[in-house]
Parts: sequence; C-alpha cells; structure tokens
Amino acid sequence: MPIISRESIENIRKNVDICDVVSTYVQLKRIGSRWRGLSPFNQEKTPSFFILPEKGIFKCFSSGHAGDIFRFLQLKENFSFTEAVEWLAERYHFSLRYEENGRAVRTGESHTKALLEIHRVAEGFFRECWRSSSTLAEQVRRYWEKDRGFSQELAECYGVGFAPPEDNGELFHRLRKGFPQEVMAHSGLFYASRSGTSPTPRFRGRLMVPIRDIHGRAIAFAGRQLEGITPPQDPAYESKYINSPQTPLFSKGELLFGLDQARQQIQHEEVFLLVEGQLDALRCHSVGLRSAVAPQGTGVTEGQLHQLRRYSPRLWCFLDSDEAGQKAALRVLEMALKEEMEVRFILLPEGQDPDTYLRGKGQVTLRELEALTCSAIGFAIRRWLPQGMAADVHEKERTLRSIFALIRPVSSSVIREAYIREASQLMGIDVRSVLSDFEHFCDRTKMQGGSSAPESSGANPLCKTAEPGAKIHSVTYDLLSLLVHHENLGAALARLIEKVWLDERDPDHALLRHLLESFRENLWNGWEHVDENFAPQECDRLYTVLATGDFFEDPLETANMCLRKLHRDHIQRVIREIMAPEHSSSEEAEKMPLGEEDWKDRVRQKMQWQRLLQRPPQLTPQDIS
Repeated sequence: MPIISRESIENIRKNVDICDVVSTYVQLKRIGSRWRGLSPFNQEKTPSFFILPEKGIFKCFSSGHAGDIFRFLQLKENFSFTEAVEWLAERYHFSLRYEENGRAVRTGESHTKALLEIHRVAEGFFRECWRSSSTLAEQVRRYWEKDRGFSQELAECYGVGFAPPEDNGELFHRLRKGFPQEVMAHSGLFYASRSGTSPTPRFRGRLMVPIRDIHGRAIAFAGRQLEGITPPQDPAYESKYINSPQTPLFSKGELLFGLDQARQQIQHEEVFLLVEGQLDALRCHSVGLRSAVAPQGTGVTEGQLHQLRRYSPRLWCFLDSDEAGQKAALRVLEMALKEEMEVRFILLPEGQDPDTYLRGKGQVTLRELEALTCSAIGFAIRRWLPQGMAADVHEKERTLRSIFALIRPVSSSVIREAYIREASQLMGIDVRSVLSDFEHFCDRTKMQGGSSAPESSGANPLCKTAEPGAKIHSVTYDLLSLLVHHENLGAALARLIEKVWLDERDPDHALLRHLLESFRENLWNGWEHVDENFAPQECDRLYTVLATGDFFEDPLETANMCLRKLHRDHIQRVIREIMAPEHSSSEEAEKMPLGEEDWKDRVRQKMQWQRLLQRPPQLTPQDIS
C-alpha cells in the first residue's frame, strides 16, 4: 500500500505552525515562550493545555494527551495519521509524494478526504442551480431577496444554493465519476437506493445552506422548504427545515452553525450571539453581528457550549420571544452556568424573533443590543416569578429553591454569592436570609445523595500533573529530560549507566532503559520521531518531559549528579542484599545459620562495594564535545 514519504511529512512538520492549527479550536494566550489555553479534549475551567512552538508539540495535563501537530488532529478530528497529513497538506498547500517499496507512486484519497470532496462538489452543484437562468432558479432567488430580505452578496459569501425538485440523479451521476459508491452512501446526500435503482437525493426543491466545520469546509447541508417548489412526493415534504443526517463528518450535537466565522470575530467582540436557526444566524451576519451561531435544528448541548467557552466565556442568548424560545433559553441558562459562562438574554418584544427584529435594519452593533439584555438571574426570575416583588412569600420561596438548584453546581463561591445577592435584591428579600437558606439547601442536597463538591467544576482530582516549568524532583525524570532536551549527552550517558541500575518493574525506569538503548544502538533520531520507536504510553511520557522539562543551567553537572545518585542507590541495594540474611524465611535461617566464614565473606563484599561508592562514573566535557 502506498505511504506518504518521510520527506513530505517532515516538510509539513517543520513549516506548519502548530499554534495556527490549534487556535481554530482553542483561544491561546502567550505565557513566556509557551502558549496556554483550555483543554480541547476535556471540560475544564483552569487552562491546562500548553504548546511549545519551538518544538512543535502540545501537552494537555487534564487529559494526558500529548504529541505533535499530526497527533493533535488525530485526536480532535478522529483522523488517521495519513488523513491528518493530507488535511494539513491541502490546507497549507503542500504537495505530497507517495512511495511504495521506495518508489514514488500516485495514490487514492482517504475516506475522510473523499467525503469532504463530495461535499465540495455538491456545494458547487447547488450553486450552479442557484445561478442558472431557469425559471425555478429565478423564483428561488426572488424568494431569497423579496420574501426573506437577504442580499445576493450574502448568498455568495455563505455559498447558499438550490436543490432542484426533479429526481433525475444529476448530482449522483456527477459524483459517481470520481467516487466509490460505498463512500457516497456515507455522505448523507442520498437515501438508500432500492435494488437496481439510483439513490434518491435527500434534498429536493429546497434552499440549500452549507453547514461548515470549524475550518470552513462544507460537511453537511440544511435545506429550507420552498412553497410550490418542494415536491409533495419528497419523503421529508412536511418538514420546513431538514439537515443532513449523522455522517462520519457531521454530528448535530457537536457543531454550531457559523462558528467557523464567529470564532474569528470573537477576538474583537468577545461575545457570542446564540440564535435558534441557520437563517437567524445569517440575518445577524447580514447586519454586521458576525459572532452569531446556531444549533443544527436541535436543542443546544453542553458540548456546544463548552466549544464556545474555549473561545470566550461571554454568551448572549438571542432567541424567539414565544414560549418555546423562552423554554429553550432556560435550558441554555442551566448549562451555561455549569460552564461558568457569563450569560445574558436579549429580551425582544412579544411576537418577535431575531429575524423579524433585525430585518430591514442597517448595521447593528452589540452595544445597541446590550440595552435589551437581561442578566442570567434576572431572566430566571422573570420566568419563574413574573409578579416580582409583588409575589407572595410562598411563590418567592419556590423560586428561590429553583435558583439554588441552578447555581449550586457553580464552582466559584464568589460567583454564587453574587448571584444570590442579585436574586435577593430583585425579589426584595434580605440577603443574609437568602445566603442562610442556600447553605441549608446545599446541606439537604448533600444528605440526599448530592455531591458535596460543586458539579462540573472541570477539575479532575486524578490529574495533579505539574504545569510546564514545574520541577519534578526525580533522578529518573531529570535523566529523561537531559536525554530529550540535551541529546548530545545521550551516547555518553548510555555508555556509563548500567542496565542493572534500573528496575524494569518501574515504568519510568523501563522508559529510561528503552531511551538509553536507543542512544546506545544509535537508533535515536530526535524527539520529532518518538512515535516511530516508542509505545503510545512511552510517547505520552516523553512528550510530558518535553513540555515540563527544565533547561538546566549546567546540563553536565546535572548529569553527573544523576549518575552519582543512580550509582549510589544501586550499591546500597546490593549491600542490603548482602547483609540481610533475614530476607530468607525464618525457617530457612534456623536450618542454615550463617557461619563465621560466611559472615566474614559478606563483610568483605560489603567493604568492596563501599569502596566503589567513592568512584562514581562521571562525564567530562570531552565526552560531549
């Protein structure tokens, strides 16, 4: 099977900035020579994800994941190694050379890359139908401009298209020329075919909006029903909106529409606008509110909010004013507080939604919308206690219990107290009484089986690994760090450190022996290639060393200190074994007591080993020149 040449892989590794790739998933901040952000793999509140740009590696202390740019994409996108390389080559315009038995060859595309290409072709097909001079296309464009009030420029910008109503299989036949039918079956663009027939298009007679991943690639579509154009015989005719089904590229609960553009805008506005659907998001974008995102026809999920939290903790809910929209807002409120997001709610006049409110307006700024916002606690009280201060004491007490349940999972006591103070003020209750009731509520919840620790704190008590720069005081760790950071010491240390000094039952000792063996046999070819020669657990440990290792002021002196310690520990173990006949069972000791000559022999051995303590191995500057 053809493989990508090592030269092509190294070219990408050395020339693609890992920070540029990772920043599409995580908001990064420079900390000295490193970059830090929230984990893209785990939910957390305190950043534990680090990048060392000079070495092109990352380390996530909350999940334990570590590696280079290829490993990151394998973990985040579920790519194979080949798919990760191909994806980077396509994005950064590198040509790839493939080899088979040392000979350059051409090869087919990976499954993921083929699916992406299928969606690119489909997007182009829908755009062609949109731009055509047919009567139907003109009708669809008129609907877009006159009925929806959108511009043609917006359609061009977002790749809006049109799926023709007839079932003539044109898209299928176009795709069949370049892609295997089994790959096309996983694209979600067609219903399963009956025996001997071409697959039926999933989207017929609909306005088509591409759904893009975080990188801006089309991975699915949303189709809006068009009156008089969507055919009644279409299986999904009754649905106003339909989305692509779950595919290897697309998962509704994990992706937010518009995030590919909103995440870039967030650096300037710092606030995400959460709306209900794709066309609401497009409406926001059309008036300049380009940080708007929308779920994919389902309720918002915790995973989607966590994805937003990686870029900004600030979220404004811009949902419909009807009952369904307000209930959805309450669900978002609960999840957002667990994520410790600073969430506010835009209160629209009754009967309006973001589309109707913004339609016909010129450019709109967040500052203009801010006047319509309400705090999280204020919104909850509006929903649960519409009478406000005029409510009776029992209604207030029930509302407080609901608010307590809402804020108890928040890990920050400062934020919880601020919420309580706001609630007491809005409801006209003494804050000391509310704080006391909240303590009793938490105690009762704990007694009834609730966790005493705040929920969703993001902290993992099993992950207490030190952050980069924190010194782990271990001779084994220091030696690993020296070997990886100061490779010129490797061969000399491998020559001086004897295998019996290291206990293979200790994972760190076993890794050190493996690494020393690589230097001894001249197999070490740099930390960039650890994945080729070490097991996955060993790779993770070596990447941790890379991320946390000190750059010693005097590597030679540190190496000699480690040698002295290893040498001394080994000799002391040998002496203990020589002088400890009690290690045998007492029964054996009684049967074979040590004679005088045996004891003298042991003492002589002990003295010989003790003399060796005075002659530890030592590196000299000549050893590493």
